Amino acid sequence: MSEEPAEQQASGGQKPQVVYHYTSMENFLAIVESGSIWTTSIDYLNDVAEYKFYLRLFRKKLPAIRKKFGLNDSSYFEETLSRNLKEVGFEKRPFVASFSEIGDSLHHWRSYCPQGNGVSIGLQMECLKRAFVQPKPGVTTPVIASNKVLYIDKDDMAQMENDVVNAIASLDSIRAGVERSKIKGITQGNIFMHTLDTIACFRKHRTFESEKEFRILVSGNGTAYDHFLFRPRKTTLRPHIPILIPSSVSGYEPSNRRSVLERGDGAWDWIESVVVGPSNNMGLTVQSVAAFLKKKRIDARVVPSTVTFRDW
Repeated sequence: MSEEPAEQQASGGQKPQVVYHYTSMENFLAIVESGSIWTTSIDYLNDVAEYKFYLRLFRKKLPAIRKKFGLNDSSYFEETLSRNLKEVGFEKRPFVASFSEIGDSLHHWRSYCPQGNGVSIGLQMECLKRAFVQPKPGVTTPVIASNKVLYIDKDDMAQMENDVVNAIASLDSIRAGVERSKIKGITQGNIFMHTLDTIACFRKHRTFESEKEFRILVSGNGTAYDHFLFRPRKTTLRPHIPILIPSSVSGYEPSNRRSVLERGDGAWDWIESVVVGPSNNMGLTVQSVAAFLKKKRIDARVVPSTVTFRDW
């Protein structure tokens, strides 16, 4: 059984140097202009069933795991087992932004960039791993985690055992952090439930393995209302928490981010490349995307997709 902390266990191996965020052309402009990406409540994602798949699997496998490892203290598990996910508000659950190790994927173009109007933004991992939520006075700042997604199936007992044992092993260090923050009313069961929720966000069914997904997660602490932004989406209003992404060169901190964005002196290099999705105006679109990045003093490669796909 691995001795790595639960948050490291979620990673599933070495992180890539560049990952790709598929999005519409409209959102691409907003991302570059703001230097931020919006994480989305996991309840509002298309693949929320994967998050629930893992938690259902946990409930099913837990009795055998407790027996095998002698986990007799039921206080670890009571809150996780007794809660009804349908009754837990989205503000108490994680927010997620998704990326892929693959920069030119037919599956992702179909899913995220319909009607020949999208790009995949190649983002430097050196920058993404230092992403942060903008602090607000008097408001608890949500915690960020980032990891590769691990793909499992319903019979993957070894991975579930690893997750549960390492989640318990990490409780002492998490509890110490809670005590330093002087947050009251947090029980052992609360901490385990939060840790398992985090792990669940980095687990998906093995049938999705070809996505090679990487995620950034923002914790839903139930008090982050001042951080919420909303965007209309088909038949609903989707809640988001924006994360700001620093440059790997300048090394600036949140306190002076604004001055770096306004300076526009070429120090902003978090975008490594942009792949323009399948389009009936490919040549013109590549030129205009390259000109837009040049205007923003971002030195990034702009290349056309090689995928044969028509959706216009």
